[in-house]
Amino acid sequence: MLVQLRCDGVPIGSAELPAAAGLAHAPIDAAPGHALVAYAVREATLALARVELWRAVDGDFAEEFARRWAGGRLALVDERGVELAIASLAVVERPTPGTGERRPWLVADFRPDLARIEALLRTLDRDDGGRSRPAA
Repeated sequence: MLVQLRCDGVPIGSAELPAAAGLAHAPIDAAPGHALVAYAVREATLALARVELWRAVDGDFAEEFARRWAGGRLALVDERGVELAIASLAVVERPTPGTGERRPWLVADFRPDLARIEALLRTLDRDDGGRSRPAA
């Protein structure tokens, strides 16, 4: 699936994701607008570079990335120009194997927010779920 990465509505690159599901990642083909966020990408990458393995007890990686992101609002758009609903989005730089050249890399989390789903399910149990009386 070809997606376009935008920052505050400005196209900054495109990526070919295998599917809009789960935790997807791919290299970004930078557009001219990438220059607008190159500094923010580099700063976020350097701030998180000391982390080799992210442990769940350290918190949510996407939240840590967002705290360090100095650019504008990031969004993914499909081929039709429709913004995709994603749980989180991160853009970092990765070295290209063999060349050592650094390339922007997209990480998109398409997994559902389980906390919101659980909250919805709990509210459905309050008479709106079709029960006329409490379960035994």
